[in-house]
Amino acid sequence: KVLDWRYGNRGLLIRGDTGHCKTRAIWRVLHKLFLERKSIVALTAARFDRQCRDAGGNFTLSAWFDRLASVDALFVDDLGKGAWTQATEAQFFDLVDTRTREGLPLLVTSNDNGATLADRLSEGRAEPLIRRLRDYCEMLVL
Repeated sequence: KVLDWRYGNRGLLIRGDTGHCKTRAIWRVLHKLFLERKSIVALTAARFDRQCRDAGGNFTLSAWFDRLASVDALFVDDLGKGAWTQATEAQFFDLVDTRTREGLPLLVTSNDNGATLADRLSEGRAEPLIRRLRDYCEMLVL
């Protein structure tokens, strides 16, 4: 089912317990996209947080954000695992919103379901973020 996903305006979110090869499955998809000459950025949730804070501190946040917003395929691994600041959450929300508005897919893995991810996020941001992920990503559970 994972390899049946086709590049387009809908992303792919794979969730499930640890050890179920979610990340490995997405890397197979990324390999296909690479062979199709798509531009790709792949980050863990923790690296997304570090890069976001570094870019903000160095006054390069707009350039960093624009790169992630415009790449053909963006992969965020282990969504929900990092201890994100509210500023990082806000940037991720804006990134998801921007990519969905522009018809660019987001590839995501997570151990969390909607309820457990919501518990990890800020109250006002959790519901709209999770709704966008559900609306704009094919969901698979491994």
